[in-house]
Amino acid sequence: MIHSQALKEKYRENEKDFTRKRILTFVGLVVSELNLMSKSLSVEVSRFVAQFFGIEKDYSKQAYSQRRYKLKTEVFPALNRELVGQYYADGDYHNWRNYL
Repeated sequence: MIHSQALKEKYRENEKDFTRKRILTFVGLVVSELNLMSKSLSVEVSRFVAQFFGIEKDYSKQAYSQRRYKLKTEVFPALNRELVGQYYADGDYHNWRNYL
């Protein structure tokens, strides 16, 4: 789902956002936002770019913030709803006194 073109088109701020080939793509930006950050933004972004894309290049926190500004925040509740829906769709979970 995260790789779908429909998701990208729905949750970008402008129709021109995420059209050019960049280091930090739409998917990369969403995944990096979901990644728990424990250090400074510049260190975490550089580490993420190195691990996710295999590129040893410093990625500035200003560039990251500019990319993040192009992403609608509604993408995260939508992804959460999809994840929860997929989890409960198969019915393979346990109830305790009628609670999930």
